[in-house]
Amino acid sequence: MKRRLPNRCTCRPGIIVTRLVVATLVPDTGCKCAKPSGAYCMNYVGGCCCGALRYVSNSPPLECGYCHCLTCQKTSAAPALVFASFPSNDFHYTSGRPAIYPSSSHGNREFCSSCGTQIAFREVEGAETVDVNVGSLDDPLAVSPEYHIWCQSRILWFQTADSLPEYQKGKPEVNGT
Repeated sequence: MKRRLPNRCTCRPGIIVTRLVVATLVPDTGCKCAKPSGAYCMNYVGGCCCGALRYVSNSPPLECGYCHCLTCQKTSAAPALVFASFPSNDFHYTSGRPAIYPSSSHGNREFCSSCGTQIAFREVEGAETVDVNVGSLDDPLAVSPEYHIWCQSRILWFQTADSLPEYQKGKPEVNGT
């Protein structure tokens, strides 16, 4: 059963069904979205397979994409990894503490030490974003990929049915540098 998102906060958390997926809603407590004061604001929540590790982002993702790099292929055991980049200041674990794997000289993978679910990638120094594996979101339909990166290492038999921009290496900076 679909119900509409309430316009006003009832001053307590609630659960509603949107797009036939359960979404956790909390009253607006100073989030950065443009909702009227007191309106419900959807947090992006997720966790690992066994439930020991849970997280929340109080802000929507800045971007979302497919990564075809060899490191993502190896750490996810999949031909590509779909990630959503959340502001690191608004992302935190609500239960459990992630194990850390230094997957490269510039970044770490965060995962559940009990079930092995890979949750995120974070730069070692000065991380402004946390790249969360979309499959770990409670509602992975809440985000949509916008592009493909590291297509030079794409597994040839893996193709997606989209016309998103493809970059042979990482995504170019917004200003073209």
